[in-house]
Amino acid sequence: MARFYDPTLARWHVVDPHAENYLSVSPYAYVGNNPILMIDPDGRDWYRHDETDAIMWREGNDPIEGYSLITENFTIASSFDPNIKETYRPTERDPIKIIEEILNPDDWSSQILNPELGDCFAHSGEMVSASGATSLGGEHNNEPAANAIDYINSQVNQGHSTRVHVDRIMTETGQGSGRGRHWVATSSRITNLQTGQTSFGFFEPGTGRPEAGTSPNNRFNVGPGGTLTGPTQYDNRFTYSVTAVRRNR
Repeated sequence: MARFYDPTLARWHVVDPHAENYLSVSPYAYVGNNPILMIDPDGRDWYRHDETDAIMWREGNDPIEGYSLITENFTIASSFDPNIKETYRPTERDPIKIIEEILNPDDWSSQILNPELGDCFAHSGEMVSASGATSLGGEHNNEPAANAIDYINSQVNQGHSTRVHVDRIMTETGQGSGRGRHWVATSSRITNLQTGQTSFGFFEPGTGRPEAGTSPNNRFNVGPGGTLTGPTQYDNRFTYSVTAVRRNR
């Protein structure tokens, strides 16, 4: 914060003026004890309008009539593209995470709620179609797991979802079949601007619950050697491991 620091003694002479908003952090700490990744040069803060939820950035943390100080991380749509969301910390001007959405909850398709359409393969293809692409059929139209990240990125760059083949790994034992057993559709790309790490959200057709099928916790994280693995919100017994992606036309 904008407060008195004594470089000779290497300490602050006054507490953080936002200390009451962050009770888990020492009132004399600076940027959450993480000065490598964070800065806070001027004490500015984010505020939310009490009625409209409009968000603005103002210097200092003085009360503003009609507005409340934001004290937790929040996500808002980019002013340039409503399909791009930006996540901020309450006292930082620049976003810490970018979310590029290629599907919205209305695009989710469930094999449980609509079984006449077909299995997970069919419903994942339906979601790809909702993004404006066509997922190819046929036996030999898969990109192998080694190419999965590059191919998914190429499709996100065009605003397209991708049908993804996954192996169900038992979370408790770490064991799976070693081959694809289920299909899901990519729904977003998430970029952590502090670490540079990228992950991919997906929509799950294998549940009848929208909150699980479209959960932001359905995510493929990049692992060693470019592997993609992650949880599915509808059943915590499984972790998914990507075995291939289906090409789009």
